[in-house]
Amino acid sequence: WYLSRACGVSAPATIIIWDKHDDKLLLLLDVGLSGCHFMLPIRWKVLASFEVLVMLAYVIPAFSWRTSSSGEIADVLVNTTLLSLLVSYVSISKRALEKHERLGFAQIAAERTLRAMAEHELSKASNSQTPANHTRQLQVYPRSEVTTNSIELF
Repeated sequence: WYLSRACGVSAPATIIIWDKHDDKLLLLLDVGLSGCHFMLPIRWKVLASFEVLVMLAYVIPAFSWRTSSSGEIADVLVNTTLLSLLVSYVSISKRALEKHERLGFAQIAAERTLRAMAEHELSKASNSQTPANHTRQLQVYPRSEVTTNSIELF
């Protein structure tokens, strides 16, 4: 409206009637799909059925309610292709994100395991020391009650 008036064209002549377009349905499906994939902590295997549902929620009504004109069928085919690309990209992104999160968790678990093993070895080594030597080390390295034995490594 404003752009047409700025160019000197009559605004009502530039308005296109969008009666037969399914942009609102596509946008609603896109928002639902993207929101579920990126905001909900659900595994990608569970969301695979939702991806199929999104595709069917557009394809079935679009092909059953359209007339047989080639222009409308071409629009539906283009929209179906774009929606399938969107579903593919979002699902691949979800799988990659989940893989990255699992790798990060595995690294943290491995580091905690190594730390627990090192502290166990340290406690075994400190138990085998003589009490006089152990008391001297405690005086050299004062520690609070919440500090673990890992300070003795350094």
